[in-house]
Amino acid sequence: MFSERLTELLQTKSRKEIIEAVGCAQGTLSKWENGKLVPGVKYIIPLANLFSITPSELLEQLSAEEG
Repeated sequence: MFSERLTELLQTKSRKEIIEAVGCAQGTLSKWENGKLVPGVKYIIPLANLFSITPSELLEQLSAEEG
């Protein structure tokens, strides 16, 4: 699940770092963490870059949820 993966990734970065790097609101990040929302297209590349993974790796997490 994407929210679980994000929680793992959050252990390596602070919430503030993520919000600043990605340009999302704190509430949006919380919704991603809680599984109430998945990141939109404009957030995929900044998130992937921040965590040093490819957008494909991040999208695999998103597609697995839709599965």
